[in-house]
Amino acid sequence: MFRRQVFLILSMLVISSFSYASVNDAVKWLYDNQNPDYSFGDMDTTGFRDTCVVTETLLDLEGANTKLLRAIDYIEATEIDVCDYLARKISALDLAGRDVGTLANTLASYENNYYLSFGYQKDDLGSPLDTCMVLKALLSANYSEIQVYVDIVNFLLYTQSYYGYWRFSPFEASDSIYCTGQVVLSLVQLLEAGIFTYPADINTIKTSIYKGTNWLKGQQNQDGGFGKDGSTIYETSIVGLAFLSQPELRTSQNLKSALNYIRNNQKPDGSWNNRAYDTGIALKSLTQQKVIVSPTSGTIGTIVEIAGKGFGQTESISIDFGITKTITTSITNAKGTFTATFTIDIQSAGMTAIKATGLNSNLSADTYFKIISVPTASISIEPDFGCVGSIVTVIGQGFGQTEAIVIDFGITQTITTTLTDGEGKFSTTFIVDTQPGCGTITVSAKGKDCVAYNWFRMLGRITLVSPQQGTVGTLIEVSGDGFAANERIEIDFGTNPTIAVTWSDNAGRFKAVFTADTQPGCGTITVSAKGKDCVAYSWFRMLGRITLVSPQQGTVGTIVAVSGDGFAAKERIEIDFGTNPTITITWSDNAGRFWAVFTADTQPGCGTITVSA
Repeated sequence: MFRRQVFLILSMLVISSFSYASVNDAVKWLYDNQNPDYSFGDMDTTGFRDTCVVTETLLDLEGANTKLLRAIDYIEATEIDVCDYLARKISALDLAGRDVGTLANTLASYENNYYLSFGYQKDDLGSPLDTCMVLKALLSANYSEIQVYVDIVNFLLYTQSYYGYWRFSPFEASDSIYCTGQVVLSLVQLLEAGIFTYPADINTIKTSIYKGTNWLKGQQNQDGGFGKDGSTIYETSIVGLAFLSQPELRTSQNLKSALNYIRNNQKPDGSWNNRAYDTGIALKSLTQQKVIVSPTSGTIGTIVEIAGKGFGQTESISIDFGITKTITTSITNAKGTFTATFTIDIQSAGMTAIKATGLNSNLSADTYFKIISVPTASISIEPDFGCVGSIVTVIGQGFGQTEAIVIDFGITQTITTTLTDGEGKFSTTFIVDTQPGCGTITVSAKGKDCVAYNWFRMLGRITLVSPQQGTVGTLIEVSGDGFAANERIEIDFGTNPTIAVTWSDNAGRFKAVFTADTQPGCGTITVSAKGKDCVAYSWFRMLGRITLVSPQQGTVGTIVAVSGDGFAAKERIEIDFGTNPTITITWSDNAGRFWAVFTADTQPGCGTITVSA
């Protein structure tokens, strides 16, 4: 049959934060159940297939060890003439770094001459499942004969149904979730390999992937899993891998539900269904996100580069480091990869976990960084907490003799410098400057060859209450510093919580203005500024006042009403009238307000008479 070098697909289309503990449990179960010949799974039936799947998963997770090397030797030594199994053999051995060139050529030679596809064995009738497994193996082996890829893609596109699914065999009546998932996964990998370059060919393959993927979405069960007769681990895992291979689906609810189904069905012993194949494929689907760091060890202050893959498109990534939540953030690109840097902060020496989490996809990946302690140099600070303007003394030891020391404080590089003495010791002071606070600020002392760290707790403070006294209705300005950057600050005034709200600036400073309201006074009123993690206090002196004398003029015998506010709550108020002390008595209410009535008595008049409360 004549083979075209460029396929015209349009004419052939038939109108597609798993925890480390859980991972470790699954890995342990796999090794605990490894067979005496170092294979995995059912030795009498599917042991070879199971061994290839488990070996790929474990190699991708943790690399080769003695037991896994024996499994790889088992795979390499086993003679295989079945296309599916030979394809799996090539993929596993290639990942292990073994030479698979000859095996790839052999597998390619199994293509049948009539359907230009791959079946159970050499020259057998082609099937979509065997053909897509061969495609994945040839891609992993970097097989270079383009015509084989052309034949494979033509066959897969020809056998795709109008609805988007594939069958195990073109002549079977029923659709197959498992086969469709495997074909979609293989076609995505084909596009990633960049073998086809014509836009029309690429778009046609993308259309096929889209149809297959959409059909798979429609097969999802209520429990989030996949399977025609009830959800199964192996079908859900393959579909999950097909979704994960497409960055735009990594934040989809379909994928989240599928992965949750897999997680929720892990047994207490770490396995899935006590089967090596199910455990290997489930573990693979749950560990597709990867992060690497460089360097992998260092002292406090080391700058670390982190790179990740397998996350959603253009989603925010939060990176946790040990006890520090969100030590830095990043945003993925269209392929779901990201890079970021952060500085190792003050934590205990030893292996420290790093976790990257996609905030939209909830996908996560873990790795470790080893913090190396530097015991020779150390610093102490006194005091270890205070506000902006505090004088801090830094005492160091274990540095070089008569060497220059640079003191950094939080975001301020070189807040002061000093020299060590002949014993490598020093003592110096600095004034806490304005910067974001309400938490731990790193203090570092850097010499030529070493650096030492300690920390200072920055307290927020109110720097101004103006005026410092007044009556109800007075306009009051409050300002402060030492708070976190760009955080909400609530101003409380006496009995009134949140009389005003403002936000701190990038340096942790804030300013707010409010009006003194009616409340018990005639004394000190507390003014507080509350951020997320700290509170600062100051005071305002509330003065009592008479707000009403009515009428404001009259003759002896006139009934006069007097009211006021700003007094203490429920206190005795004596009203004086001219020469008459205590012409009447009343009591203030809970808010410090009062009201009284008296009769103007006989006394020298014809002028202004003082009314006092």
